Amino acid sequence: MKREQILALKATFFIVIAIIISCFSLFFGILGDNSIFDFFKDIFYGIFSNKLTTLSAFLSILIISFIIYLIVYYFGKKHFEKIDNYNKNLKDYNHYLAHELKTPISVIFSNLEVLKYGFDEKIVKKSQEELKNMINIIDVLLSFSESLNISERDDINLENFLKSYINSYFSDQKNNIFIENREFNFYIETNEILFKRIVRNLIENALKYSKDKKLFIKIENKKIIFENKIEKDYTEEEIQKLISKGYRSEKIKNGYGLGLSLIKEILRFLGYHCQIYSKENKFFVEIDFGEKLES
Repeated sequence: MKREQILALKATFFIVIAIIISCFSLFFGILGDNSIFDFFKDIFYGIFSNKLTTLSAFLSILIISFIIYLIVYYFGKKHFEKIDNYNKNLKDYNHYLAHELKTPISVIFSNLEVLKYGFDEKIVKKSQEELKNMINIIDVLLSFSESLNISERDDINLENFLKSYINSYFSDQKNNIFIENREFNFYIETNEILFKRIVRNLIENALKYSKDKKLFIKIENKKIIFENKIEKDYTEEEIQKLISKGYRSEKIKNGYGLGLSLIKEILRFLGYHCQIYSKENKFFVEIDFGEKLES
C-alpha cells in the first residue's frame, strides 16, 4: 500500500469517528435525550450564540472534523517525506561507498596477477596503498553506521573541538598544525561522529601532501578553511576530476583523490556547503556553516 493511501486512511479514520459522534449527538438530540447533545452544545456555545441548533452543531463537528483531517494529512505527509529523503540519502551514500571500494579491489586484483610472474616491490607498495584506501572507506562506513541517525546533533565549540582532536589524534604532528580563530566562541550544530571523520581526512591529506608538511586552519565568517602549500595550482577542470567518484590519473592519484570525494559526500549528507580551490600554490578546502543545504 502506498504511503499516500496510508495517510488518507489515517485521516479518514479520524473524520469518520468525528462524523459518527456528530450523528449520535444529532440522534439523541432528536429523541429528546439531550445529555450528549448538551455536551456538544456547551462546546460550541460561544461560537453560535444562544440559538445553537442541532444542525449547527452537526455542521460545526463536520467542519472541525475536516480541519482535523487536513492537519493529520499534512503532518503525516511531512513525516513520510522526511523518511523518504533520509532513505534516499542513505541509498546514495551506500552506493557511493560501494563504488569507491570497487576501484582499490580492482587494482589489487590486477597487481596480484602481475606478481604471479615475479616479485615487484613497486607493485607491493601500490597494493598496500590501495588496501589503506579500502580501510579508509570501511572506517567511514563504520562511522556512518555508528551515527545512523544524522538528525541527532550536538552543539560543538569549533576551536575547542579542533584543539582537543588534534592533541588526541595528531599529537606527534601538532607543531605543524596552526589554528587561527577570527570567530571566537563559534559553535556549530553537527553530528560529531561524522564531523570527526571529515576533520581527520582533511588533516591527514593536508599533512601528507603539503609541500612543507604544514597545515593552516582558519575559522572566520562562519567558515572553517583548511590551507596547505602545493607544488603547482590545480586548474578548475583538475579540481572537478579530483573530487569525482573513482577518478584516477598519474597527477591526481597522488593528491587528494579519494579523501576529498568522501568528504564532499559526507558534507552534502550533513547539509554543508564545501568549496575546494587552489591559488598562489596553495590548496584550500572551505566548509561554510552559515547556510544549510537541503539534506
